Amino acid sequence: MQAMKVEKDNAQDKADNMEQAARDANLKVQRGEEELDNLKKRLSQLEQEYTTIQETLAKVNTNLEAKEKALTAVCNMRLRGRN
Repeated sequence: MQAMKVEKDNAQDKADNMEQAARDANLKVQRGEEELDNLKKRLSQLEQEYTTIQETLAKVNTNLEAKEKALTAVCNMRLRGRN
């Protein structure tokens, strides 16, 4: 009878430990999922910023090319005027 009680107590302790381990594992999974969600949001923000920067760069490059053409035209006119 005493041996059965000890066996029962050991089994109960083991079950309690396993339940706690399961709770800890679930909490770890939940925290990992939250971190993943935060990283996905940050990635989305960075992708939006990247797109905006690319668009701005394209506009600036277009503007720069136009100014370079204008400068070249002015320089050519001055050179022709000297001849």
